[in-house]
Amino acid sequence: MKYACLIITILAFSIISCSENDSQVIEEEIIEIIDDVEMDDVEMDDSDNEESSPKLLTKLTVDNYFYLLFFYNDDYTLDKIEGVFINQPHENFTKQFHYLDGNIDYAEYINPDGTPDGKEEYLYENNIISERRDTYVNEDTGETIVSERFLYTFENENVSKISYIGANASEISNIIEFQYDESNNVSTRSVTYLNNQNESSTTEYLYDDFNNPLLNVEPKILHIDDFFSFVNNVIQTTNSFTITHTYTYDDDGFPTKQEEQSTTYEYVYNR
Repeated sequence: MKYACLIITILAFSIISCSENDSQVIEEEIIEIIDDVEMDDVEMDDSDNEESSPKLLTKLTVDNYFYLLFFYNDDYTLDKIEGVFINQPHENFTKQFHYLDGNIDYAEYINPDGTPDGKEEYLYENNIISERRDTYVNEDTGETIVSERFLYTFENENVSKISYIGANASEISNIIEFQYDESNNVSTRSVTYLNNQNESSTTEYLYDDFNNPLLNVEPKILHIDDFFSFVNNVIQTTNSFTITHTYTYDDDGFPTKQEEQSTTYEYVYNR
């Protein structure tokens, strides 16, 4: 628009000195020029916005039977996730995220018919997440029931430990501990079952040098149950046996396809 203003200033003197017919022709030419400049400005602005916005995961498909759709707020935090079962639509769900003062407050599960189906509530200490409580409402009594609790311990801004308390329990039943490599990927995940040490296990992970699909998705604590690293991609998982993961990447170094054993994952992004 600033270019259009400059053109108007320069050509204004010509309009003053012309006849009425000439003036009309010049005015029409100016309007055409302004329209062209404004269209160029809009296209340039869109390009700038696209380049400055983070690359975000918008769809994750698993074996063509299930997929997740990701929606974002204006600040690029997660707004909601929709889960779609292609052949079992009654299993579909929406997970809606709610924020308070810029922090995740709770996530609410919503059934296909719009009825609520439980919450994940987040508690804080010194502005750091300390606990997640999974709750649901008893349909008969209307009472809110806490079904699970996850107590978080952080070290260097990473989750180092999750202590789990199950339904109708007051004590910790198992502990998950994480160790990280120099790239901030989880290198080791150990699970200790306090009531049965024989079931304890340790899993080791190796990574590629490419971008994880959730690299720019915030807040990452929302996915810690299913995804343990958000920087690079796991290429090998080892516990009692070894699983190899292979990927296809786009030009930005993000996976578009992942294959592990008999399962295929496909990823789609906003750009």
